[in-house]
Amino acid sequence: MISGSQAGRRSLDVAIAVMMTVVVDSVRVGFRIAFSLLMMRFEIEMMRFGIEVMLNENPCFLKTSPENLVAQLVDGC
Repeated sequence: MISGSQAGRRSLDVAIAVMMTVVVDSVRVGFRIAFSLLMMRFEIEMMRFGIEVMLNENPCFLKTSPENLVAQLVDGC
């Protein structure tokens, strides 16, 4: 039979285990969110770099329509 102090100790152990699980899951979710934001930042920087390269190669790039883009990139402005 379990005495009162053992039952109290066991319930305290369970409460600590539950709290640690919540903390670990929260940290894991936080790292996942931080990593996702970092990857979005990296993707935005890569898109920005690609646009800068296209503008350096063809300054008329922003004036082009999607239909004429290939022709203007080949022929120039």
